[in-house]
Amino acid sequence: RAAAVVAAAFLLGALPWIAWNVFVPLGSFSDNFSVRPASGLHALAENLRYLVAYSLPELVSSVDSESGITPPSRVALLLRVPVLVIWVAAALFALSRALVALAKRLRERKADSPPELPLLLVAVTICALTVLSGAGQIRGLTVRYVLPAFFVLPAALALAVVAAARTVRAAAGLGAVAVCAVLTFNVYGYFLPGSAARRLWEKRMDADTALVSFLQAAEVEAALGEYWEAFPVNFLSHETVRVVPFERGADFYDVEGALPAGPLRWALVSSTQAELMRLAGMTGTSGDLVEVGQERWVFLPASGPEEARTFVKRFREAFFAAR
Repeated sequence: RAAAVVAAAFLLGALPWIAWNVFVPLGSFSDNFSVRPASGLHALAENLRYLVAYSLPELVSSVDSESGITPPSRVALLLRVPVLVIWVAAALFALSRALVALAKRLRERKADSPPELPLLLVAVTICALTVLSGAGQIRGLTVRYVLPAFFVLPAALALAVVAAARTVRAAAGLGAVAVCAVLTFNVYGYFLPGSAARRLWEKRMDADTALVSFLQAAEVEAALGEYWEAFPVNFLSHETVRVVPFERGADFYDVEGALPAGPLRWALVSSTQAELMRLAGMTGTSGDLVEVGQERWVFLPASGPEEARTFVKRFREAFFAAR
C-alpha cells in the first residue's frame, strides 16, 4: 500500500515532466548536462567546493541573487551572516537527530525511523546529483539546481527550535529570535513596493518597453546583444524584432537559425554605451548611438542591410575578443 501511494505521488508530481518527454520525445535526456556525469575527480572536487562555497549559502542567505544587477538592502546585508549560521545549525541538528535515530534502528530492529528522514534524503539526493552530474560544473546563476533542498530547511529549523525549547526554557526566546531573523531577512529579499530594488526594476521595465518601441519604429529586423538584453526584446516584441544573443550557447530558442534569408536591417543592443562604442570601433562600423532608457543603448549601423551570417560573425568575434 505504501509503495502504491509513493508511486501515485511520484506520477502526479512528475506529470508535467513526463508530458514534456512524451510531446518532445525524451527531450530532458537529449543534449542535457544534467544527465551527464561529472568529467572526472577534479570536477567532482570542484563541484563539491562550489556547492558548499556558493550554491548552499546563496540558497539560504542570498543578498545578490542576480550577481550585481540589483543592490542588496542594508537589512539583508546586516542579517546575512546570522541567518546563515541559523540555517547551518538547524541543518546540523536535523542531520545529527536522523543519524542518532538510524543508529538506534540498526541496534533495535523495532525502533521507528525518524519522521523527517524522507526530507533529509531529498536534500542529500539533490546535493549528490548536483555534485556527481555535469550540471554541477556549470558556473553562474545556478542556485535553482539545488532549490528543492531549501524546502527541507524550514522543517529542520522547526525541529531545532522545538527541541531547544523543551530542553531549556530560556532557549524558547532564542528560538523565537532566530525565526524572526530568518523571516525578516526573507521579507527584505522581496522587491517590495517603494523599495529601491522595486523602483529600479520598474525603470528597467519601462526601458525594455521603450527599447522595443524604438527598434520597431526604426524598422530594425534583427539585432545582436548579450543574453540579458536579447531575450526581453524577443518576448516583449513577440519576435517581430529578433535579437540574437552573442553567446551562442544561450540561444536556447534558435533565434539565429530562425532569421529570414537575405539582407536584414540590424542593430546592436547593450546595457552600456561603452560596450557598443568598443564593438563599433573594433569592427570599423559607423552609425548612430542612442540611449533609449535606463541602461538600454542601441547602435544603428550606417552600412545598411546585411546578411545574418556575415553580420553576426563579425560582431560576435569582436564581442568575445574584447572579453
